[in-house]
Amino acid sequence: MSMKRRYIFSDGIDRCFQMLLMASVVLFVAYPLLLVFFRPLSSYQNLWQENRVLLGNSVYTAAFSATFSTIIALMIAIYVGSAHQKIQKFFQILFVMTLVSPPFIGALVYIQLYGRRGVITYMLLHLHLNPYNRWGIISMQTMHFVALSTLLFHAISKEEWRSAF
Repeated sequence: MSMKRRYIFSDGIDRCFQMLLMASVVLFVAYPLLLVFFRPLSSYQNLWQENRVLLGNSVYTAAFSATFSTIIALMIAIYVGSAHQKIQKFFQILFVMTLVSPPFIGALVYIQLYGRRGVITYMLLHLHLNPYNRWGIISMQTMHFVALSTLLFHAISKEEWRSAF
């Protein structure tokens, strides 16, 4: 086989692979989204009425976890921003590591540490708390969002100090 034929053959395989990927995106992403957007709004009316309590719980949980994580992250960002360069680097690596780990790994870690028989709650502090209630979920979400919020606040504060001088 000549060199030109190999390139034509490999180019054809690349095109087939690209078309397969595009078809799978259309089939599994675009088509379900189009179905949701083109369904009449009247079909969603019962959804909101039947699940009003669930929607209220979600908004309540989101509001509290966002507020608490913002406050805690702001305090940590102020401390990290005023700390020594080595401490800043340590916290930056720590928070980036928490963002890189997959969410299900973080959830398993939280259960192992703070669950009913968790290492921290049961073994170290000898508490018999139920972390699977509203405040347990709010505290776990707060701990999850603190890392991202701290990185954002720290980046904003660094830019503000640079622009001030």
